[in-house]
Amino acid sequence: MQKRKNTKLLYSYFSFEGLIMSSKKSIIRRKSVKEVISFYFKIRFSNLIFSAGMPRSGSTLMYNIIRQILMQHYDGTLSSGWVEEIFDLPQADTFLIKAHNLDKFQLIRANCIFYSYRDMRDALVSLSRKFGCQPSLEIARKWIEQYKIAEKHAQMMVRYEDMVMDIPTTVHAIAQHLQIQIDVSRVIASLPVMDAQDVIDGQYSKVTLLHRNHATGTICGEWRTVLDKKLQKQLASEFSDWFQLNRYPLA
Repeated sequence: MQKRKNTKLLYSYFSFEGLIMSSKKSIIRRKSVKEVISFYFKIRFSNLIFSAGMPRSGSTLMYNIIRQILMQHYDGTLSSGWVEEIFDLPQADTFLIKAHNLDKFQLIRANCIFYSYRDMRDALVSLSRKFGCQPSLEIARKWIEQYKIAEKHAQMMVRYEDMVMDIPTTVHAIAQHLQIQIDVSRVIASLPVMDAQDVIDGQYSKVTLLHRNHATGTICGEWRTVLDKKLQKQLASEFSDWFQLNRYPLA
């Protein structure tokens, strides 16, 4: 029954995207189908959980909260990592995959999706400090586009400011959505230290997905003194409804 359901979902995705091929379709389309099929057969009938989020919104903290909860429950039958590296992950009964962007196939196949977000202006400041990206309206638009997709499909939307202010409540809420009974204090004690740089080999930790100097120390509302004033006004004008909906000040 489960195999038939997953096969039907895969076919629905191909039909929805127009990816059932004819001889006239492009090589790019064929590659897309190949990638989707490869993804599907990698996951097979395992439980698939996505930890997604706006960049610099505490998505890695949320990922590690979910990872620790699942590790307590599944006792070693968990495979976790970045979506780009999924084919390098070992097979397991449950996959926990981190991503910043969700495509339609992932939405169809996922058993549970968590999505973190933050005042995009502070996220832009943090992004600039960490990766040297110039804050822009275009970046913000892409983030909001992904936010809207997640809002429709995610089982839980995690507000960064609430998460960092009350981690125990966030841990408990995530565990409830996963329908897992856990020891909240044990999960918190197992979380990695965000500035523990000595335990990270290479570009980032394959276990925690933390980069070196992962946390930039950007505080809530710092955008007021860092972001360009013109950009501030553009963001407030275009996304005023989003800011108000999520309890962020316009100025």
